[in-house]
Amino acid sequence: MKNKKTQALIPWLDTISQFFDTFRIGTAVNDLFNVMRIEDQAKGKLLFMPLFRGNFFRILICKTQGPRFLLPDETIYTSANSIYFAYPGKMESWQREETIYGYLICFTSEFAGIDPLKPKFEKDYPFLCVEPIHF
Repeated sequence: MKNKKTQALIPWLDTISQFFDTFRIGTAVNDLFNVMRIEDQAKGKLLFMPLFRGNFFRILICKTQGPRFLLPDETIYTSANSIYFAYPGKMESWQREETIYGYLICFTSEFAGIDPLKPKFEKDYPFLCVEPIHF
């Protein structure tokens, strides 16, 4: 009898709509580009987002203290007036405890004309691969 290994699968959210549906933050207007005020998210939104990967870019602009990002190797506590960037394929998870004020911008590689699979992506676009920037 073979030993069965338990494998944890990290969900891959291919579209912005899947992200909106999974996180329960409302309905995405389209799957190329979306902007929303974070405080306008649906009431049933998740307060904890388990580890996942998305196939699009996200920019989170927090005017108030934001979520706590639970990355594979560290936890990042955000503060007011911060910006967080996520790129296609980045593993991430977060938790929040209260209402966040700011903006969520989601867009695809196709919309931006950026190819994240290009061998020099991180060299050509280092500003898209950094962790939170605090003002």
